[in-house]
Amino acid sequence: MARQFGDSAMRAGTSPGDPRTFPREVYALRRARDAIFPRLFGDPAWDVMLHLYECHRSGWPATRDAAGGAACSSAAVGARFVAALVHEGMVRPALGTEETHVELSEEGLEMMERWVAQAHAAIARWVNSG
Repeated sequence: MARQFGDSAMRAGTSPGDPRTFPREVYALRRARDAIFPRLFGDPAWDVMLHLYECHRSGWPATRDAAGGAACSSAAVGARFVAALVHEGMVRPALGTEETHVELSEEGLEMMERWVAQAHAAIARWVNSG
């Protein structure tokens, strides 16, 4: 069985509060939001970025199909978002994969690292303020 983004197998080796798990939790919360507010909110490109960041942190390759699937939309829509992220320079074809796999570019990784640090710090401040 292939690993799925957000499944319990991906939680191995991390502990609660580990900033590396934060994007996974954001993704899970987005899926929970989708269950409550179906089709009212959507950020497929953001879901792809969260997925690719988690894959990067875990050392797992991401196929174009899996990255597009993280958008929780049709395969065609997911593929369009992956292509748009490649066009914007945040995602690139993974080296040596004949473009079957994608990964965050250096710029995309730096952007995600910056967001994770800021978001994690903001939530920690909020939790610790009460």
